[in-house]
Amino acid sequence: MKPILFILCVVCLVNCCFGIDTEKLSRDEVEILYPEKVKEPNFVFNCNSRVELNATTALDVIDIKNLMPKKAKTGYINLALKTADIHGVKATMISMPSVITGEFILEPNNVYHATTDVTVQSGGTLRHMPGAVIKWAANTGLYILGGGNYIARGAPSAMCVNIADIDEPPFGYWKGIQVEGGDAYVSMSEIIYTYVSYAQTGICLRDITLNRACENNFLEYCNQAILTYGIRQTRIANNVLYWNGVGIEVYHESFSGEEDPESVVEIVSNTCYENNYGIDVHGSSSQSLAGVTMIQTNISAASYYYNYLLEAGSGGGYFNVIISDNGRWLSYPGSQNTNGFPEDNPVEVFSNPFVQGNGYFDIVRLDQSCAFVNAASTYISESPYIGFTTSINDVPDVNILDLGFHYPNWDYSSTVRACDFNEDSIVDISDLAKLADYWLFDYNDARQTRLNDYDNSGTIDLGDLLEIAEHWLDPYNFQTFAQFAEQWQKEIDPRFFDSRPDLNKDDIVNFEDFAILASEWQKTGESYPPVTASFSDGQYGGTAVSVSGYDSDIFRIFLFVDGYFVKEIPLGYGSSSSTKEVFMPWLEVGSHEAKIVAFNMQAETICYPPQQIVIDRQISKCIVPSSFNKGAIIPFSVSSTLSDVNVVAICDGEIVWSNTLPANDYIYEEIPFSVTDAYDVDCLQFLPAAPGGAAVMENHFSSPEDIQMRTSSVFGGIVVPIASIMGWLYGYDALVLCPDPDIYHSSCLRPCVTRELEGLGYEVKVMTYNATHRRVMNYNNVQVLCFIGHGHYKVFGDSCWRTTVGLDDGYCVSDKVSNYAPGSAPSWLVSLPASTEATVKTWKEMNFQNLKFATFDCCFGGLLRIHSSGSLVISTANYDIRSDLTMALNLTDEDDYFFSWGNYWNSGCTTEYSKFSCNMWNKLGEGYSLETAIGYAVDEAQTEYMYIEEEGEWQWVDPRDDWRIRGVGYWQDFRL
Repeated sequence: MKPILFILCVVCLVNCCFGIDTEKLSRDEVEILYPEKVKEPNFVFNCNSRVELNATTALDVIDIKNLMPKKAKTGYINLALKTADIHGVKATMISMPSVITGEFILEPNNVYHATTDVTVQSGGTLRHMPGAVIKWAANTGLYILGGGNYIARGAPSAMCVNIADIDEPPFGYWKGIQVEGGDAYVSMSEIIYTYVSYAQTGICLRDITLNRACENNFLEYCNQAILTYGIRQTRIANNVLYWNGVGIEVYHESFSGEEDPESVVEIVSNTCYENNYGIDVHGSSSQSLAGVTMIQTNISAASYYYNYLLEAGSGGGYFNVIISDNGRWLSYPGSQNTNGFPEDNPVEVFSNPFVQGNGYFDIVRLDQSCAFVNAASTYISESPYIGFTTSINDVPDVNILDLGFHYPNWDYSSTVRACDFNEDSIVDISDLAKLADYWLFDYNDARQTRLNDYDNSGTIDLGDLLEIAEHWLDPYNFQTFAQFAEQWQKEIDPRFFDSRPDLNKDDIVNFEDFAILASEWQKTGESYPPVTASFSDGQYGGTAVSVSGYDSDIFRIFLFVDGYFVKEIPLGYGSSSSTKEVFMPWLEVGSHEAKIVAFNMQAETICYPPQQIVIDRQISKCIVPSSFNKGAIIPFSVSSTLSDVNVVAICDGEIVWSNTLPANDYIYEEIPFSVTDAYDVDCLQFLPAAPGGAAVMENHFSSPEDIQMRTSSVFGGIVVPIASIMGWLYGYDALVLCPDPDIYHSSCLRPCVTRELEGLGYEVKVMTYNATHRRVMNYNNVQVLCFIGHGHYKVFGDSCWRTTVGLDDGYCVSDKVSNYAPGSAPSWLVSLPASTEATVKTWKEMNFQNLKFATFDCCFGGLLRIHSSGSLVISTANYDIRSDLTMALNLTDEDDYFFSWGNYWNSGCTTEYSKFSCNMWNKLGEGYSLETAIGYAVDEAQTEYMYIEEEGEWQWVDPRDDWRIRGVGYWQDFRL
């Protein structure tokens, strides 16, 4: 036993931050998000000695902890055995190559055998398709070198499987999976819905940040399940770690001794069960070099030694730790929950909290009466697991977030069942009778009859023949007459107008539909709004997702694809439908499953059935890191059936780098560090080369309008949004937000504002596809803010007004009561509905400090004002003092001003509203005062005829009546 080490630790006691993106956070971003929560060292505790690692051991590190003997899982069908045999038949094993330099694809339902180490070289990619199985021989492992990629993106019903090649292997039988860092700050590798067992180190992340979180994985019987170390870290979220030596182990220090206070690792919503050590974090050699570790909403239960352990690194044990809302349960005599560090809101249970389930992840369903349920400090809708479940009956987690792993209950639906034809909320004999009425009904045949009923009489008869005679040979001919004759005297079958019994939509009702009804037999569903989604090629390089059928009670809608959270879909104000261009460039060509999950004002989570979508395009599988670091390369890969592919990098609407690459099904390339050091890149665009195969040079694009044309669906271009991790380093002092692609491309206002601000000497950042709440927060030191998009003021009904605008990740309101200490909120700030109050994002939280001028070109952005009586009221005056949005933006000094609209705003280059704003900005750019600029815009404005959606009619509107100015000084003197 080594002498006791006294270690200074910085422990931040905070609430759960589950609303944060799945990307890596820098320490500076942590300080932005939690400015008061990074405190000085405040306690001393004992820790165990550090086990030395070195560069040569890599995955061969074994026996880091004393392993317990293997334990049988009663009633559990081992996943390794279950998936090694395909459909009950022993599959022929395909040999794995020892070195991968190009792309090697592991096809679904195939079994591969690795008898040696498999190394993926720089530029190579191992693509592990869902359902594919790799069996590993003794002492072999998978090594992903810097610049190489392992794309293992499984699905809830078909995981990517890595197992031993014998039936009863010992712990540590094979080495495991190691992903190494390289010159890129973020790796394209992904490990999602992946199963690993009997490895020395199941997943080892060596100084690398993965493109997506290491998420939804199941690892068991490993010496170490997940090991991450180095100055670059990856988010580890929603994994099951069962019966391992160590569940999750973190070293902020690299093997070579490097340390960096920017190192941040998030460990959230994992369940560690029956391990020797649950979560084990090793400290840094000094306080100034200590990285940040977030340990939140996890469960560590029945660990043999420690559930949670902070222990010394090679030179000491200094930590910056945010540790809160974690659950624990002890079941072994002498075991301990922690080694003495304080926590915020630890949740302990004293009996087994788990119940046995079925299928994948079956061992960690929560007993819904245990204290881990509704135990976090945040709401499920703030996480990527809304619609997921912790219960054995698949009912989704609702309201307050449960602790630990959330099972992706992909097939669960809380809506009316597809087979509930009479909509009585249960599938029963009456629905079977309906199906019987349609038995073998042929919709194609009925459709042909319906098409020949030209006079809509319901019967193919003389009236239809007379219609043909009147147009004989134009457009009718003998062929169409023959088709018509086949339908003679047939009546239109009224069943044609009800397609519900054709459950699988193959145009005939048969046993396939009967099987679907049988699967829903006696199942019930609630009568929620029948929200539907449709998918098509977008206009600007993405996928157009249209959701419809929701009512005013539906507050938020979330999109999942193949079991993975994609994003929230902003809803249309005052309507029942909304279309959003969503960027999912990683999708393979072929069929995928999409799922919509909704959230209403009563905090109910509504899960809709999964639906099939088909991706069919010439360019696909565009894998690009979602974020990059200043001065680091951006690797990317793309698959194409074209002869050449042009790749361009865009910053603020301008091309900053381009290259034409010869396509050979798979392309790997990288943007050099010199580009990322000089430009805050917004997106990459993958485009077919110019007609005739000629290379598209950088100067081929003469304007942002050319970029719009080239990325249209006609050319098959794909846009991949990207963002710098620390955008604030670029020193911008003006921010232009245009999160809606339609408005970004159609409005002349965006280039006008940018041009005038740059002419005045401002450094301008334009945010489009990635204008999320958190990313905007990174630029909160700007002096000028311009928002061009959608807005409203009564999203929450007539009783609770709040200025609300739509960012790329959903609603963002001006302010809310919960932003203030109890009893200290302003009197005009009434509480929103309870669940909304806790989850909605606000402009107040962005904490703008240097802002002096803001314009919000959006509907109703300037309608509300704060009345002297202490309430929000509708403003009728063009000039007023303050509103809820000006207060949220900290525009309270005499030289601060805010411009917006009191009614509907109409975007587009030809609208009077855009002309008004452009005229105002033109004069501001010439150095005129705000009063003069607005006066000129008023003089030039005219009325406009536009459709008012809430009124359901066309009306004449006048921007001269709708503009609003807020401020407390003399706008006659204000100049940019």
